[in-house]
Amino acid sequence: MIFKRQYIIFFLSNVFLLLLLLFVANKANAGESIKVPEDFISINEAIASASRFDTIIVTSGTYKENLFITQPVNIVAMEQVKLIAEEDKPAITITTTHNVKLEGLEIIGGTEGIFITNSSGITILRNKISSSRLCGIRVRFGSARIKENEIVNNTGAKACGIHVTNTMVWPPSVISNNYIANNEHSGIVTNMTGDLDIRSNIIHQNGNYGIEIREMSHAQVYENEISENKKSGIYVLDMSDATICRNQLISTNDRGNAAMRIEFHSYAELDNNNIQGYSKKINLLHESTLYNEDRCDLLETKCEECDKPIKKVNESIEQVDDLDQKLRAVLLREGFDDGIPDADNLPNINDPLAQLGKKLFYTKLLGGDFDTACGSCHHPKLGGGDGLSLPIGVTAEIPDLLGPGRMHSETGFEFDSGPTVSRNSNSIFNIAFWKRALFWDGRIEQVPGGIRTPDTALGRLDSNAGPNLVTAQARFPFLARDEMRGHKSELRLRKEELRAHIASRLHTNLSKSKDDTNWLEEFRIAFNKPKGTLSELISFDNIALAIAEFERSQIFVNTPFASYVQGDKTAISEEAKQGALLFFNTTQNGGAGCSSCHSGEFFTDEKFHVLAIPQIGRGKGDDDLFSNMSGAKKTDDFGRFRITGNPEDLYAFRTPTLLNVSATGPWGHSGAYTNCLLYTSDAADE
Repeated sequence: MIFKRQYIIFFLSNVFLLLLLLFVANKANAGESIKVPEDFISINEAIASASRFDTIIVTSGTYKENLFITQPVNIVAMEQVKLIAEEDKPAITITTTHNVKLEGLEIIGGTEGIFITNSSGITILRNKISSSRLCGIRVRFGSARIKENEIVNNTGAKACGIHVTNTMVWPPSVISNNYIANNEHSGIVTNMTGDLDIRSNIIHQNGNYGIEIREMSHAQVYENEISENKKSGIYVLDMSDATICRNQLISTNDRGNAAMRIEFHSYAELDNNNIQGYSKKINLLHESTLYNEDRCDLLETKCEECDKPIKKVNESIEQVDDLDQKLRAVLLREGFDDGIPDADNLPNINDPLAQLGKKLFYTKLLGGDFDTACGSCHHPKLGGGDGLSLPIGVTAEIPDLLGPGRMHSETGFEFDSGPTVSRNSNSIFNIAFWKRALFWDGRIEQVPGGIRTPDTALGRLDSNAGPNLVTAQARFPFLARDEMRGHKSELRLRKEELRAHIASRLHTNLSKSKDDTNWLEEFRIAFNKPKGTLSELISFDNIALAIAEFERSQIFVNTPFASYVQGDKTAISEEAKQGALLFFNTTQNGGAGCSSCHSGEFFTDEKFHVLAIPQIGRGKGDDDLFSNMSGAKKTDDFGRFRITGNPEDLYAFRTPTLLNVSATGPWGHSGAYTNCLLYTSDAADE
């Protein structure tokens, strides 16, 4: 059992390391539809009049204009639509935004057909792009999914099909199922990109290389047909690395080029590529490295020159592949796709609404006693929580001190030397991935037709919940006396009265707050209403919405385990792989059965379970429900039972996610475990 637990810990500690990557934004409710030319004569006029997340439907025709997009919109061509651009600027520019979709357009001319800069979550689908001077599609400082496009005949001297540069953001860009042909320069060019996925494209007869992976780029090149390009099919250089698998590289006109060229301190892992017609399979130059058991054959050297190295490498590969094959079969069974949980409409931290939410998240103006903010118990530097078993919300001895050392003030209300809050602070990291319920007892939950909250009865919809679970939960910490509300007599108000009171604090500068923020101007920017009034903009609903957008932007998913799922066999250790097999296999199959509760790519079933984790601190006093000892200090916390009244839910709490588990302790609903190994060990025993 100890052997299994150790492997599980190895797995957890390797898998769930964090890297903050900022993703894309949206809101749950869909926008309106605008038709061109019915509603507006030009596409630009429609864009200028559109609201966020509107869909612009272009029915037919030829449009001589260059489009400029700065907010989330969809542009969809229903019939043959030609966009003819001026040559001195991009045909379509998408900048400083997110969640834009372009579908079905024929784009002709411009410096670029589509230029994406400082934007994330862009979808380019089923367009035809031609006659650009620099490249068909350029992505810079952002991310895009480029799928099923025809990118041909871009004719400038350096005109490539697709150019991706400086895209170290999540989610990674994907280039898949495109036809990229007859461009003057290379088919696809990358510079300083992270985790680019190039998959299932036809890259044909381009004037330079098929694919160039340059300047410290990282790419996965899978199942492409790369044929009849003037130079090598794939070129990896300048300290880049690439995984190149199951591609066809074909040349019927031998010009003396190798099918693949790897040089200048670069690295390539090759597997099962089909190479036809090239005079040489690979050129490996300038201290570059090749990982492939058939490297002698590829390099066309005599096997005796590297017989021993090959033997050693093959023995290692054989062992690892056997373990990897077992694990990949398990991951396929468990429904793993790319190792990253699914979520829709994620915000970008740079979106004005998320930026407003960030300011609101950290201001103590919203705390009843002006001594707490959301960030007092949920701080990014503390794993999205507070690093404490149980939080100290209001009446902290030093309000500005967060994490270990934060203490309940002796002069504070109900001082008992212990914490003021009864349950462990949930991390806000990856909060946007929760689909069923929030809080340990699930009191914010998705129900048929909408969201239920503590403001409504069990199973009843809350019409004020907002567009998603995170917005709904943002409405409640302000009401909890020990978390943020405090114990001032002036705040002994009904829920909606208190919410309005809190919002009113932002209408004026309060001397006690030491806050000179021009809140009206901040709200005007965030909601894009330059002339909006105080009463119109600074409402509690808008406060909750903004805070939720900031919270939902905190995505930590680029883990070693995700890299492993995506094909990098070296991303996690052999011990972690053994731990994963134990984690995902049932006890009947020799595993530990962890995934029976911690399932899927978010590592939780989002259900409620009884694990007998000890309650520490003041609890919820629930044993008074079954006792005549009214007013007695009790520490029981009945968990989900408090919400449902179902005896089967006594002491049941929601399964936590294990994503980033090494950074989000202490563990358990009561924070009773400050040691991850001990917590995992006891959970395995349960």
